[in-house]
Amino acid sequence: MECNLELDTLTLAAGSAYWFPSSLQFKRLYATGNCNGYISMRPIDGLALSNWNALGSSNTIQYALLEKIAVSNGSITAGNSINNGSVTGITFGTSMGRTLFWVGGSGAWQDTAHWSLVSGGPGGECLPGPSDSVVINNNSAPSNLTVSLDGVCMARDLIVATTTKSLTFNKATGSSAQTSLDLYGSMKLSPLTTFSWGYGGDIWGTGTWIRFRAISGTQTVESHGRLLPLVQKLNTANVLFLDSTRIGQYFQDGAGIVDAGGNYFSTAADHWGSQGTFRNIGGKMKFARWFGNNTIDVPNSSIEINERYLNLTGSINSKGALIKLTFEEPEMTYSSPDTLVRVEFTNPNAQGR
Repeated sequence: MECNLELDTLTLAAGSAYWFPSSLQFKRLYATGNCNGYISMRPIDGLALSNWNALGSSNTIQYALLEKIAVSNGSITAGNSINNGSVTGITFGTSMGRTLFWVGGSGAWQDTAHWSLVSGGPGGECLPGPSDSVVINNNSAPSNLTVSLDGVCMARDLIVATTTKSLTFNKATGSSAQTSLDLYGSMKLSPLTTFSWGYGGDIWGTGTWIRFRAISGTQTVESHGRLLPLVQKLNTANVLFLDSTRIGQYFQDGAGIVDAGGNYFSTAADHWGSQGTFRNIGGKMKFARWFGNNTIDVPNSSIEINERYLNLTGSINSKGALIKLTFEEPEMTYSSPDTLVRVEFTNPNAQGR
């Protein structure tokens, strides 16, 4: 609902998600989440910002995830909370991160019985939050294990260190359509890791995504060539891929820099970018289609497009690059003053545009 709200008291429940209109006024705000139930606050989809007038009041909230909110005429202090981007007028306290170990074999990410402060130790800890590092290792299960996701599952770092047991991530039966794994730090997988929830979804955020959400610093990804599902890079931090990366469906760029590190980088569906920079100097890339009006920095690289479109309209550095178009009706829109080594139409039935 699009409207302007004027309230005396706004009370928000732990573990719930709220979408706000462009303008909101309140005298008192009660929003106390907990470590097993963060409160999500963001504008109604499609709005750039939700403007909050606190009417001179001072409020304290706990365990909240805030995005695209501007507070004026008052103050909000957020403890154990995360700025998910474009938040002003809110003071965020320092969150003390933990290292949590998965224990007890296969199970659900949202089950506290599987989280321990000790490798192989007793469970019962609060669920991982955006400041916590998660470790899954040989002590996590007596045999191969499956971790099931439902809803927004969060961590700072995800470290999979299994060397003798295979690990499968899947979606829990009946899970939310918006299930995701949101990481605010880095991801390191073992060669024994599999994502089995399938790859359905689109670039607008439906489906099950791995989402890199930090607003500062550099997040690193070491996948050991394991097939990732859908991947989004959100917010303004940089993301550096340390080895060859294969994505089973879409990849969406965000602000900041995405650097493939000169490695192989591929998507089975669209690579789509609208902000920031995508960089892969001297690397090899393979995409179904590639759309973007962001900055592209790919000199001396090899780019293969195996469906119809290569549509890059932002600033491009592609000097010395090789482009291969393999579809029978390829279309290339490419804005670059650089000299390409060559463009190859490799399908004998091709009718290029």
